[in-house]
Amino acid sequence: MPAPTTNAVAGRPRILVLTSFYEPGFRAGGPIRTLANLVETLGDTYDFHVLTLDHDLGHAERYGVPTGRWIDHGKGRVCYLRDDVLAPIAIARLVVSREFQVVYLNSCFARLFSIWPLFVLRVARMIGLTPGKLLLAPRGEFSAGALDLKSGRKMWFLSLAHWLGLHRGATWHASSEFEAADIRRVIGLRPPRHEPLPVLVAPDLGRGGPAEASAGAPRRPLPKRPGEATVVFIARVVPMKNLAFALATLARVQGRVRFRLCGPREDQNYWRECEPLLRTLPAGISVEFVGEIPHAQVAEVLAEAHLLFLPTLGENFGHVIHEALTAGCPVLISDRTPWRDLAANGAGWDLPLHDPAAFVAALERVVGLDVAGWQRMAAAARRYVQSGPLAIRAVEQNTALFRQCLVR
Repeated sequence: MPAPTTNAVAGRPRILVLTSFYEPGFRAGGPIRTLANLVETLGDTYDFHVLTLDHDLGHAERYGVPTGRWIDHGKGRVCYLRDDVLAPIAIARLVVSREFQVVYLNSCFARLFSIWPLFVLRVARMIGLTPGKLLLAPRGEFSAGALDLKSGRKMWFLSLAHWLGLHRGATWHASSEFEAADIRRVIGLRPPRHEPLPVLVAPDLGRGGPAEASAGAPRRPLPKRPGEATVVFIARVVPMKNLAFALATLARVQGRVRFRLCGPREDQNYWRECEPLLRTLPAGISVEFVGEIPHAQVAEVLAEAHLLFLPTLGENFGHVIHEALTAGCPVLISDRTPWRDLAANGAGWDLPLHDPAAFVAALERVVGLDVAGWQRMAAAARRYVQSGPLAIRAVEQNTALFRQCLVR
């Protein structure tokens, strides 16, 4: 069981971050990148301690790192736990420790790293203990698309949490105004009417902070002939990422498309729904199933693509979208992410899922581009990410997030 840390730099508030998966894992996707980027960007201002499991999502193979004690990792410290009967005890001991000024939960529905700590914190306050402030980030779990998946179970828990007061005193972290609206829609009527729900908006940080987009080297030339395109899908194969919609859309596209499917087949039942769609694709659409790729290889895959196609049911940020735009790869996504007005900026499209024909038209537009037309879009993608949701104020907003939580 890890003891509360004692070697934090004096003067920096200590933040206990709870998350099911963290580096060196990558299969859980965006949340890992979000937290790793946060620690590296704000690690000189706040003393981050990350509590997590010692294996990646869906894999029993362990990282091979020391467990049950704090170890240095980048600008923060990490304690890896084995997923056994001792893990809840270790978590309970740390979340009630007065060593941490903020307890930062990164899910509302993770049993071990959110639901259990919420119960522990509620009991601690009922018996007079004073643990750190509670900061709660749903990480997109309250979007309409996310809540529709296993909705009965989720709404049952939210009702129970309200009845037990599990969220009482929490500050809510939204990554965008869209997510803030989702949080208020789901939770907003639950506190007493005279007590407005404290929701703070702080965008997720890209790798290296928001300035990264302007710091990267120009993208090397990629051949592009009219009538052909390489399109990439980078995401876990789960209903939320909407691969079935992507395949059904591709079936209607005129032209030659090389479709590269990158991501683990996490949900086997959903994959079985997608397989028949693969067999119905026309001869001009070739599919290459790449499978899961480490995060370090994402930029290389994007550099060989003319378009990222991700018709997601909802993202509170979407790190792969940010990485694509940064790499000069235009994107075709749904309108359920913070990345908006792409067409107006020439960087791609954010379209409503109820209009599949618009997705077909966008894909055929990319297929029809010549090299000069596509290069204009690639340059526009890079310009967009420099002045879009990840403007320099993102660092200031994330810094203020913890500062405001501390004074509540």
